[in-house]
Amino acid sequence: MPQPTKNAAKRRPAATRRSPVIKAGKTAPHTGAEDDVKITALKLPPGELSPEMDAYFKKCDEKLGFVPNVLKAFAFDDAKLQAFVDYR
Repeated sequence: MPQPTKNAAKRRPAATRRSPVIKAGKTAPHTGAEDDVKITALKLPPGELSPEMDAYFKKCDEKLGFVPNVLKAFAFDDAKLQAFVDYR
């Protein structure tokens, strides 16, 4: 088997699969490992997002291609989510 040269093309890792956006009250099919789907260890009921936060989640999904887990974790309480987003 020939030795690879210093100029040989390096293999890129496979792209990671992103978790789907889960809206309050709806569950998505299990598409990944448990640690990719479960955001927090606490079993908190999902809260209702305000129209502003729903628009913010949609903008994150549009611009980034996903909603960051920290936002999903705070989504159980709209007031805490709003306080987190407002802190800058």
